[in-house]
Amino acid sequence: MNYATEDYTKEDVLVLIHEYNKNIHTFDQLIRAHQELSSSGLVSQYGEQAGMPKAIGGVSEPILFEVDRRIKQDKMVDRYKHKVEYIQKRTDRIVDEYQAIALHHRLNGTSMKEISKIMKQSPNKVAALLEECAEILTD
Repeated sequence: MNYATEDYTKEDVLVLIHEYNKNIHTFDQLIRAHQELSSSGLVSQYGEQAGMPKAIGGVSEPILFEVDRRIKQDKMVDRYKHKVEYIQKRTDRIVDEYQAIALHHRLNGTSMKEISKIMKQSPNKVAALLEECAEILTD
């Protein structure tokens, strides 16, 4: 599955639907971790510390590794953001009530078995509804 473009197949979109809940939680955790890193001691100092002598020389190797790690984390955040937004930007295309209910429950992380109980439909019917949704959400 290529997350860099929006050339998803129906099968790719179906995977995005089934993994949506996991992806949204992972995205949230990555964003929170990123915000914590951004607000940690890498900002300007005030008071006495601002006037203290600074180290002279090049950037240490651990700092370069940390910068590289954060760049990779940013790329990971972008991948999850793209996966989540792809579905979010297209859910308004689902107009059939049964499809919308099945999709809503699946995006919330409800299991296929539970959705079939809620909707009083067979698991095969729920799977078919979600496949129809994937077809509609595919550009």
